Amino acid sequence: MKKSLILLMAAVAIPCLMMKSLSDSSAIAKDDNTSAFELSSYINKVFSKRHEKSEVDENLFDRFLKYSLLVANKDSLSAEELEQCHKIFETERTYMPYITCTYARETIKTGTAPPRISTDNKEFLEYISDPYSTRYIDSHTYYPDIEYNCFDYNDDNRGEYWIDSSGRERIIWDYTLDHGPAYEKSYNEKPDWEELDRVTLLCWGGGKLTENDGTYMYAGRIDGYRFKDLLNTETFNSGIWAYQLLEDGAAYIVGCDLPKYSEAEPIEEPVLLPSELDGHEVCGIENALTETGITKLVIPESYKHIGIMANMNYLKEVNINSPDLNLRSCFLSCPNLESVSLNVKSIEGKLFFDCDNLKSIAIKGTDGIACDAFSELPSLSEVTLPENLRYIGQDAFSNTSVTELVIPKNVEIVGALKNPYIYNGELIDPLTSDCIKIADKDCVIKSYYDTEAHHYAIANGYRFSPLDDIQYGDVNDDGSFNISDVVVLQKWLLSMPDIQLTNWKAADVCIDGRLDVFDLCLMKRELIDITNNS
Repeated sequence: MKKSLILLMAAVAIPCLMMKSLSDSSAIAKDDNTSAFELSSYINKVFSKRHEKSEVDENLFDRFLKYSLLVANKDSLSAEELEQCHKIFETERTYMPYITCTYARETIKTGTAPPRISTDNKEFLEYISDPYSTRYIDSHTYYPDIEYNCFDYNDDNRGEYWIDSSGRERIIWDYTLDHGPAYEKSYNEKPDWEELDRVTLLCWGGGKLTENDGTYMYAGRIDGYRFKDLLNTETFNSGIWAYQLLEDGAAYIVGCDLPKYSEAEPIEEPVLLPSELDGHEVCGIENALTETGITKLVIPESYKHIGIMANMNYLKEVNINSPDLNLRSCFLSCPNLESVSLNVKSIEGKLFFDCDNLKSIAIKGTDGIACDAFSELPSLSEVTLPENLRYIGQDAFSNTSVTELVIPKNVEIVGALKNPYIYNGELIDPLTSDCIKIADKDCVIKSYYDTEAHHYAIANGYRFSPLDDIQYGDVNDDGSFNISDVVVLQKWLLSMPDIQLTNWKAADVCIDGRLDVFDLCLMKRELIDITNNS
């Protein structure tokens, strides 16, 4: 189980480099493809050479803005936001596929800069120092400024968290480090003894100050293991539930007393997780139900965090009604899970691993579905999407049994892209791909004419089935279908001047999202049938 958990943590984990201030418009020299990022001194030690930089194709920026940064309306951005988007574009395309500007991306996505960590945040430092830590930390509250994808080094990733917006002081997370994350701080002049005492204490005496051309760099390791002596990890019990208290007084469930493993028997009645324990609001749960007999799980509104939920062998149904929850990778190896209902804020990771019997998913509330969110689920055939959905990610329903997707009219982005990645030693760049799939090619896209879903289906070769209420054949929109409609469509297909289709949707008689000679032939055939039967 721990191996699976570590693999999942590594997949969500992260990397590093140094970005000049996002508010500094001089950080990018666009004429020479200079990136807004530099390799940190730590990464220069880890990697003997810099990866060869990529050329930046400025013509891809608008496509990147929409399908990678999820900005459907470019005009809605302020000049500062647009500049930030361009810096993300230039940087990631320069270091493709090794760099992701995670913190900046989250700022664009939410419109608000996420909080930064500090050297006083001992809980978080312990968490990123020890992959086996059982302490609950909402690691996704904090976003690394840079993710460095180390494909050349056994797929280990690294993450760089800045303590200030300039990147002068930063903590570098490395999954392979045995003695805590790396710490670096740069100075324009030699720091005084008080400052040196501070950073030396932080690094437990293991740091070093170096000078280069009048600038100074202090670098060392933060020994997160020692933080365990400073932290309170007391576990409380209430009924069958074991929980820990977070700093804000909320309870987080970490265990339960239900029979497990060979002693477990199916619990046929739905199990509703508690909203309150001993007067504390319950805000989340992680891996407390492993190998229990729960068959139907209900997660209530107060939950804002769900960690790994693994090896629930009897589980058949899940109902999550937590509108403030950002749902990420959580359900692992639940072989009998068949149906899921999700009312959550966002879906931001691949949610179901090895849940091969999952057949139906009903989604409510969420505004976005991430790339690969429901991929590799061979039994999945029924999907219900919410009306307020804003975007659907690449491969969200790939390698499933989904044969049709009803996409709401107001969806702004279909086929939100993955970042470039390495597959079998080859660079895969979704931004330049001709076809971006969200589901397998035999899936029918059902939506309305002239919507994002309609344009996506036509551009990517999917069969489109319109949901509009239309009298097909009435091309001139006079209330009836007759020979004049056939003549108008024929002239339009021949590109004759001054010919317009008053009701072009009605001309799509084949109902395939296209207007072509096949529609004309079908109109003629239907007109003959009408004439013969009159």
